[in-house]
Amino acid sequence: MTARAPAWQTIKSARAFFSDQVINGTRNNANATGFEGLSKVRANSSTEYKAAADWSSPADQAAAHNALDSLDEFLGLLDDTPSALFGNKKS
Repeated sequence: MTARAPAWQTIKSARAFFSDQVINGTRNNANATGFEGLSKVRANSSTEYKAAADWSSPADQAAAHNALDSLDEFLGLLDDTPSALFGNKKS
């Protein structure tokens, strides 16, 4: 008999898999499963923000305001108001 993983492990694993697929997913055209992740769909698009800003610990209040100002300028360039902003753990 095969041991079953506790429910919390199964749920945690499913959440991690889904999160990974949203960002890194690759569609399998052979059997039409999966979907293209955001890293592939949005690569080099006008909605990809690539400004180098250190959000981990701004040196001072002026640096924090500069980072927010550059993000605000980017959002002003979009055609419409975004419904979501995604970032990694360092954002």
